[in-house]
Amino acid sequence: YAGASTETARIRDGGGITFNGDTAAANALDDYEEGTWTPTVGAGVTNPNYDAQTGIYVKIGGLVIASFDVNTGSAGTLNSSQMRFDGLPYAKKNSDPSEGGYITYQFNFRSAGALPYIDNASSGIAFHKPDGTGLNGTDLSSADFVCRGTVIYRAD
Repeated sequence: YAGASTETARIRDGGGITFNGDTAAANALDDYEEGTWTPTVGAGVTNPNYDAQTGIYVKIGGLVIASFDVNTGSAGTLNSSQMRFDGLPYAKKNSDPSEGGYITYQFNFRSAGALPYIDNASSGIAFHKPDGTGLNGTDLSSADFVCRGTVIYRAD
């Protein structure tokens, strides 16, 4: 309590913390964790040779903030699959593309303009061209695939 009668925080019997007199279970802060995750190149990249493969995350309630550093060195050729990397610490909550943000601070990829997105309810980040087509068949053998950044998304 602040002062004589104003509730500022409550520890709920069923778990979680609510603030400013709010007693709704749906509004309780009931989950916080920090950890690491290992991003892996997926979807048909042949023989990835990782020079860097690290990730960290913070989860607060249903919001996940995950940072990553992926560098495959020479990785061969991407087959007919979509370019992606997998291993996000939690699957995305749903298929709404408006739920998620990306901050990519280094992206060294031979196909200019590639954009990341989180697949529908998945735990992977896929890449596509600005026109929405995939990066299928891209030659990755003569240049490193380097991607460093942060994704912010809602998880179950």
